[in-house]
Amino acid sequence: MLNNKIIVLLILIDFTFGSMIIQTGIATAETKNKACQKALLLAQKEALQRAGINIFTSFEKKQTFMNDGKIKTIINNSFQKSYGFVKTSSKEEKVNFNPQTGYITCRVKGKFEVDTSKLKSQLLALSQKYNNQFEEENSKTKAIEEKNELLQKYNILKTNLLSTHLIDIGQISYNGGESLSLDECKKQLKRKIKTKFKNVLAKNYNISPSLIKISSIYLMNDIKVNYDNGLIVNYSGKVEGDIQSVKNPYIDEINSLNEFLGEKQIVDENEEITPKGPSFTDKIKSRYNNIIDFFSSKKQYFMINGFINFSDNCCRDIKTYSHISQFEYLINLKTKYYLKLSTGSANYKKSGDICCDDKGTIVKDDYSYEYNSIGISTMILQAKGGSKSSIDIDYVLPFSQKGTKKVGNFFNIVWNNDLVITDNIVIGTGFVIGGEEAWKDNWWTVRLGIFF
Repeated sequence: MLNNKIIVLLILIDFTFGSMIIQTGIATAETKNKACQKALLLAQKEALQRAGINIFTSFEKKQTFMNDGKIKTIINNSFQKSYGFVKTSSKEEKVNFNPQTGYITCRVKGKFEVDTSKLKSQLLALSQKYNNQFEEENSKTKAIEEKNELLQKYNILKTNLLSTHLIDIGQISYNGGESLSLDECKKQLKRKIKTKFKNVLAKNYNISPSLIKISSIYLMNDIKVNYDNGLIVNYSGKVEGDIQSVKNPYIDEINSLNEFLGEKQIVDENEEITPKGPSFTDKIKSRYNNIIDFFSSKKQYFMINGFINFSDNCCRDIKTYSHISQFEYLINLKTKYYLKLSTGSANYKKSGDICCDDKGTIVKDDYSYEYNSIGISTMILQAKGGSKSSIDIDYVLPFSQKGTKKVGNFFNIVWNNDLVITDNIVIGTGFVIGGEEAWKDNWWTVRLGIFF
């Protein structure tokens, strides 16, 4: 609805043609001419009203109209022109002077002949013009409000959908017959699960499944396999899925309103559009945005590892001490595979005598280094209770080395066992399988991870 509006209301009743009306007007001014002129105009106005013509105007501020004063000017002109349809047949003037104020009061009594035949069509046209203008502004305001509501609904939909969802899809199966392998059967079952997941999610939000794009899904339970004249794979229970994007379901309605408002058509932000002849800068921006979209759409978490080891070999009288602290960042690439980026520091000390050696060889190592690493973490086991096991394979690049030994680049392998405490926190232990000497002695570690 329009709160700011302008209404021109014209009441035209009891029109007569050439009516003779006697009317009096009284006015005060500093001179006789001004006082009598004002009194005559008042008498003419009264004569118009008695002839059945009233112009009532109701103004409420509207910025686009009131700034230029167009409407006020037209209505004032209408009043002035209406006086031209009043013919003064005769008039009598009586004047009084007030010596205290110095003003003159003039009383005019006149006989007026009012011809309303031409004035009627003029006033009706004026009324129609501004009624139409008001209706057009009212329609545009409603269209803008409706468009803004649709845009807000889409923003709310994106906020709710672009996250991780956990849905119980019930029971679903796939019969691979005698021609498909077990791996292919599982792939086909996962496609059905993904479709079912999308359909349930779309139904919950009352939109078409085709508008939703899923980046990945995670099966919370194991796939069961049996054979009955062919392989049959079954899944039952909850599925966790990450939504990458959702198209605007209101795009057609919004563009219809834009067409009415004379505004540009919009394109859904998730539509793939290839611009003609993109500049070098546009290509760089596009690649940058693609990288940002890739990382923001994937499941990620931070992990903090702490390795520490003390040992005392009684036979050889050799003592070792080592400590490694590591900060990890992992991003999901595919269902069970994570890209792993790490940084940390390692300290290693080893000293003592090999007592069973006749020469009494003295063994001593004392070195430290900082490092970065890149690797892959793959989940190999996932239990129903929320625990999972994974293997990390990292390529470690030491730097800032100090002490008795220089360490070159090497591969490191760690077996992890983690327990999911909440949706965002995981704790666990790790066992080093291979790597540089400081790592091998640190065969056990404590882990803390935070998902986001």
